Amino acid sequence: YEGKPLIIILDTGVLAHKEGRTESSFRIPFFKQTMAWSEEEVDAFRKKQGPVDDTHFTIRWMSSQNQTTLHHELEYWSWMDGSLSPTVTYKNGKAESTTVTPAFFAEQGWKAPEAYGRRGGWTYLESFKTALEHRPLIVMLHQFNEYTGQGEGHGYGPDKSIYVDSYSNELSDDLEPVSLTAPGFRGDQGGWGYYYLNLTKALMDIYRGNVNDVTLLAVHVADSTGSELVLEWTTIGITPESYTVTLDGETVGEGISELMLSIPLGGLSPGEHKVVVTANGVGTRYELSFTEFDRIADELMPVVVEKIFYMK
Repeated sequence: YEGKPLIIILDTGVLAHKEGRTESSFRIPFFKQTMAWSEEEVDAFRKKQGPVDDTHFTIRWMSSQNQTTLHHELEYWSWMDGSLSPTVTYKNGKAESTTVTPAFFAEQGWKAPEAYGRRGGWTYLESFKTALEHRPLIVMLHQFNEYTGQGEGHGYGPDKSIYVDSYSNELSDDLEPVSLTAPGFRGDQGGWGYYYLNLTKALMDIYRGNVNDVTLLAVHVADSTGSELVLEWTTIGITPESYTVTLDGETVGEGISELMLSIPLGGLSPGEHKVVVTANGVGTRYELSFTEFDRIADELMPVVVEKIFYMK
């Protein structure tokens, strides 16, 4: 990178930047707790730091939660931001880095209202739109192989209620394939298989310009517990002409232009039901399989997402 090996150094206390202020890091409770020093001690330590020798390496500094710390304004990259629109780090006037993620938490962790779970890929597509808009040189894919977390009552913060890393299958942010049947972190059953790895492949193909004729669709069942089934969806790629929705094989909406639909549930029997969203006038080359790594199809396929939900 820039003619030398690249080293990325995690520095949430912005110790490497003379204009850094510990106050900005301490806006994030679990940063403050893990640093162990007081704000004054960290600020004093920063002032003592000499210049970094980058003769043999290109060095970039990384923080996290930049939507709150604003460390990207100091040219820091981000491990993960707690925002649907992640920050973009600019250097010399050009977009250099952004970090996309399938789910995220903000200052107060996974249980806070600011967190977004996976939502069936909806969060990942919304996050990735920032990369497509700004076209940075580096797109960081958050994250691989940190499927761990804190037990109940052992989180961060004064009440030990701030949970990071992974909380459950839905409230987690790993991309690597995981079992579809094994027990989850908090008793939930099964994970996402190959889905997010396949979605990553498709997104990167779009980003790199390897394909220009496809649409990716992600559908989230926002609520199925009340009197209505609430669906929301989003796309990346070619914009569909409209959407069609079926419930147990019966059409409940067609010619839809919005990215959501509420379906009355009155009269549905207890048990399993299937809702299907079809994006009209577009195609895809990616099955987004849960069980195996996708092969890119030679011919365009319909853009269809099926979701199962249960009525009690």
